[in-house]
Amino acid sequence: MYIRQLAWLSVIPQGKSQTRMETMQNLDEDVDLNLPEVHETAYLIDALNEIGQARMSGDRMTSIDWQEIESWKRATDSSMRPWELRAIKSLSEAYVSQYYASLKPGEPQPNSRQLPDKDVVTSRLKSLFSMMRKR
Repeated sequence: MYIRQLAWLSVIPQGKSQTRMETMQNLDEDVDLNLPEVHETAYLIDALNEIGQARMSGDRMTSIDWQEIESWKRATDSSMRPWELRAIKSLSEAYVSQYYASLKPGEPQPNSRQLPDKDVVTSRLKSLFSMMRKR
């Protein structure tokens, strides 16, 4: 969620002239950027920040590729395991995905999305199963 929030903050929405982060900081220097705390996996985010969250390919942003991750691993003499490298790749993909979704001016913060109400979901599932039994 940290990476998605960072991407949302880093976008210049369509029709705007500055990133959401700049807009928020211009309104209040002490603004809370709503970045979730990261503990055990902070080193993966640090690695992604060293490599770069994404790269430009022509006029499009894309996720980092395996060659970039491998080059970083070699250059830093990192002993990260394959699952950690896959996690870094996934974080980059999440960043790019959220970045493009966040170009819409009204796109809500990723951290603000709420889960559907449990009772509503239960009711809908019961209704669905009931309809399936009738067939």
